[in-house]
This record gives sequence, structure tokens and C-alpha cells, in this order.
Amino acid sequence: MKNVKTFFSMFGKLVQILNRKQRRDGVILFFLLMIVSLLEMLGVGVIVPFIITMLEPEKIMTNQYIAPVIELFHIEGYGQIMYVISGGIIVIYVVKNVFILYVNYYQSKYRNRLEKELNVKMLSSYMKRPYTFFLQTNSAEIIRGVNGDIVNVVSVLDGYSSIFSEGLTCFVIGIFLICMNPFMALSLLVVAGITALMIILGFKGITGKCGVQTREAFAEKLKHMNQAVNGIKEISVAQRKHYFVQQFAVSAQKAAESNTTYLWISKTPSRLIETVFIGSLLIVVTISYGASGNNLEFVTALGAIGIAAVRILPSVSTLTNGMNGLVYMRPSLEAAYDNLMEADRYQHTVESVEIDSPDKMEFCDSIQVDHISWRYQKDLPLVLKELDLEICKGESVALIGESGAGKSTLADILLGLLKPESGRVLVDGIDIASIQSSWSRMIGYVPQMVFLIDDTIRQNIAFGISEEEIDDEKVWNALEEAQMRSVVESMGGLDVIVGERGIKLSGGQRQRIAIARALYHDPDILILDEATSALDTDTESAVMEAIDALQGRKTLIIIAHRLSTIRNCDKIYEIRDRKAFRKLSVF
Repeated sequence: MKNVKTFFSMFGKLVQILNRKQRRDGVILFFLLMIVSLLEMLGVGVIVPFIITMLEPEKIMTNQYIAPVIELFHIEGYGQIMYVISGGIIVIYVVKNVFILYVNYYQSKYRNRLEKELNVKMLSSYMKRPYTFFLQTNSAEIIRGVNGDIVNVVSVLDGYSSIFSEGLTCFVIGIFLICMNPFMALSLLVVAGITALMIILGFKGITGKCGVQTREAFAEKLKHMNQAVNGIKEISVAQRKHYFVQQFAVSAQKAAESNTTYLWISKTPSRLIETVFIGSLLIVVTISYGASGNNLEFVTALGAIGIAAVRILPSVSTLTNGMNGLVYMRPSLEAAYDNLMEADRYQHTVESVEIDSPDKMEFCDSIQVDHISWRYQKDLPLVLKELDLEICKGESVALIGESGAGKSTLADILLGLLKPESGRVLVDGIDIASIQSSWSRMIGYVPQMVFLIDDTIRQNIAFGISEEEIDDEKVWNALEEAQMRSVVESMGGLDVIVGERGIKLSGGQRQRIAIARALYHDPDILILDEATSALDTDTESAVMEAIDALQGRKTLIIIAHRLSTIRNCDKIYEIRDRKAFRKLSVF
């Protein structure tokens, strides 16, 4: 009973993952598979008149269904009947197999389209998750969710399709055989069914264990591969390449071992079922032959069962592999289902908090940080506790403090990435949580570690906008404000490729590209989080010139360690003891 509940529970989760169009196309596919099953039965059934014609052709001549056809086409003699029946069987098999090939194409097209759409849906669901999710989740797990889990989810659908189509095929052919010879058919079907059930139950535990191990090993492989590629500079300097390759090899070995076991299990049913089925068939035929008083009926039934066995044996094997496959893929299906449902719940929560607001809100007065408290997890101490501060329009405000004091955490709260445990951030008296979309258009952000995509300068500044929608004039204006225009012109213009992580640019150039990116949409507020801490003194001076030029025109919130960075700020707040303290001067 538990296995039956699991079977339907997995199917229910699979249906919930699919959208309306995917479900509709799935229903069409299942309908086509039903027709395939009926055609498979027809393929077995048409052999019977051929056998009868060979053994007792006079029975065909007097058959109440065939006799009118013979008379209509003026068929004479047994030879002509054989030609007609043979030709008819060939036509039926051609039509049957052409239709099955069409269904196979439709099924493959549906499967691959579904995999693509679910890949996109899964990535979209991850992107909807709160920023804290990414702080707590390894990127390898996300890649596994988008790629590995979705491949397995589609394989679950394949499993249900196989179980349905092959099960229905076995059923309809079984009914036909029972009508031909109840004893032989029922005996063989019962033996095949019991054998399949024993294989499914016998391998269930080890198959489920392989599914969990393979999924975990896949994430480990991705993690070690990402670490090896992303840290290649430090790894090369330290001469530690062998260590990271070895770490990858260990996880790859785990995946290979568990997958080998599963692949061996998937090959086993066909061998066992064939052995049991053929042995049972010989025993049943021997018993039936001695008990049969009608050689024609016996030979006809034996011929039909022989043809049916050729078709049913692969079906029974596919059924058992399909059931074992569901057990193997279950962890991936449940993980994908949980991820999608959690993303939807979070999105509904965000939408329920947000209020209608215009696309472009004007920042008119001030930002109030009102008694905010925040911690990374409930069991950890507070990072910020009832912190208050005020930032007026047009001011440049510095946030200073020791490492770990909570400066960057405060910046993330101001950006709307982190939701305070208590308290609010108000812009002109409105909670930013209720106008998240509008708030994101009012602010620009320059981080310490700049993220650049392996694309043109144009794409890196417009960032996330399609090529045809980018306004080059706005790009050049942003570069001008970031004091980067002349540099870009000397490099060859906006079409220059910056390389992965901006490897073709210097540190100062990457930082000014980040400033230009933040200015592209002309935000009212600019947040700079340790934007110059990784730069040398000369490069910092060049970047600070670009930042100082924005004073008075933009509201600047600058997080810094170096006092030279905040020399020209209007206000200075020191973050310590989880609170903000106004300082008149630090010089």
C-alpha cells in the first residue's frame, strides 16, 4: 500500500510542476500511446487468420466476416487468399509502425521541449528566492537543481509514459490471448507479473539508495570543478592542482559506482524475465499439448502466443525498469517540486507586501533607518540591533567601522536584499519593502568585488538589457560620469570584449565600469560598498575622482575602511556594538 501511495504521490507532484499547456500536451501523448497499444494488439491478432489459412483454409472461406469480402473481390483459390491475407498483414504492419514512429517523434519532441521549459522554470524559481538563500546555498546545488534534477524529472515522466503504454499493451494483448487459450495465457501472464513484482520489490531499496548517492555525488563533482576553475590563479601559484583534481576524482568515483549499480539493475529484469517466461512457456505448452484435443486450435493459440511473447517480453522488462527508474529519480523529483513550490510561496509573500507604485518614484526628502535588527540565523547573535540613522537627499554619507561590524549587512538591507528581523527602512516615509520594484530603480550599487560578464563593455554597463534595447548615448554618458569615456575610446569603443570576470581590464577600470553600470539608469541614490578597498593608492585616487564628481548630484552612501575615501562626506556614521553612532570627524 505504501508503494502505491508513493507511486501516485510522485505522479501528483509531477503534474503540479507542469503548466496547463504541458499537461494538455501530456494528455495528448497518453492518448496516442493508447492507440499504439491497440495497434500492437492488432499486430498480434492479424497473425491468427494467417495461421488458420495455412492449416485449414476452408475455415477462412466460410468465415462469416471474411466470406463477404472474398465474394466482393471475386477471390478464388487458397493461393489468392494467402496473397491477400499476407498483403493485408504487411499493410497493417506498415501503417502500425509508421504511426508508432510518428508517436515516438512526438514523444521525443515533447520530452525535449519540456526539459528546456523546466530548465528555464527552475532557474527562474531560484532567481525568485531571497538573497539569504544564495548566502546559505552552494552554487553546485543550484546547478544540480537546474540541470541534473530537471533531467531526472523528465525521466520520471518518461517512466510514467513507459509504465502506461507498456502496461496497456500487455493488458490488451493479454486479453486477446486469454480469448485464444485461457489456460496458457493466464499461466504465462501470472508468472510474468509475479516475476516483475519480485524484481521491483527486490531492487527497490538499493535503487533508491543509488538515486540519493548519485544526486549527492553530482553536486560534489560540480562543487570541486567550480573551485578548481574559479581558483586557478591561487591554485597555480600554490602548486595545488593535483589536490583539486583528486577531490573531483573522489566525487566522480562515487557517482560512477552508484550509477554502475543502477545501470546493472536496469539490465537485470530483461534477463530474468526472459528466462522465467521461456521456461514457463515450455512447461505450459507441454501440459496444454497433452490435454488439447484440437490441434488446429492449439497450434493457432501457440502461434499467437509466440508472436505475443516477442512483443510482451520487452514490455514487461520496460515496466520493471520504469518502476525502478521512478524509485531512482524520486529524490530529484521531490527536490525540484520543493524548490518550485518554495519559490512560488516566497513570490506570493513578496507580492502580498508590495503596493502599487509608479514605475519611476522621485526621491524627495530622506531615507530613515528605523530601529532595524538583523541576524543571519535565529540561533546566531544579532548583527545589527535597533539601529537608527538618517540620510537626507543629496548628502554623501560614510559608514565606517571594524571588519564584521555590520556595514555591508546594513548596505544589503538598504538595497532591499535582506529583510530586517524588526524595524523598517523608509524612503520619504514609505517602507521600501512595499515598493521593492520602484526602490530598485531608485538606487545604484557598486560592490567591492565587481562582477563582469564575458561580453562587450556595452553589455556590461547596460547589464541585463537586450542589445536592441540598449541606449548607446546613455552608456557614453554613464562612462563620462565615471571618468572612463576616454579610456574606452582608446581601447576601441563599446564593442570591446572584457573577458571572463573582466580579466582584460585593470582593477581601477573594472571599478569604474561598475560605477558606470550603476549610473546607467540615472539612480537617485548610489551605494558604494568598499568600492576602493582592493585598489592601490593611485588607482583609488582615480576612482575617487569619479565618485567625488557625483557629490551634490546623487545621494551617496559610502562604506569604507580608508579614511581618505570618506574625506569629503557630509556625514559619518560608525557602526559598532550593532548600532550606528554619528561622528563629527575622523581626521
